[in-house]
Amino acid sequence: MLSAKTPTNVIKLKKENNRERSFLMNVEELARYKNMSAEEIDRKIVPDIEDIKDKKNAEPLSMYFMKVGNVIVKCSYAENGRSLEDCFLSYLKKKAMLLD
Repeated sequence: MLSAKTPTNVIKLKKENNRERSFLMNVEELARYKNMSAEEIDRKIVPDIEDIKDKKNAEPLSMYFMKVGNVIVKCSYAENGRSLEDCFLSYLKKKAMLLD
């Protein structure tokens, strides 16, 4: 994905479907998508969830937006350092305590 020669502010990824198309997206563009709402994004550039099969080949935009049918889904991430697994286990423990 990133090589020693790749500038740190540029992400270069390959498109799936066996085409070697590259996507260049700098840090500023990623930040713009992170802060953009689902109403503001151009529907034509949002990848369909069915096309996102391999994280290694996914477009950087799919980190924040994807289409599920006719619905645009906006993804956001907590910046607290906890993984999804940690959050889910914590949730299950709290639910188990309520059942006791």
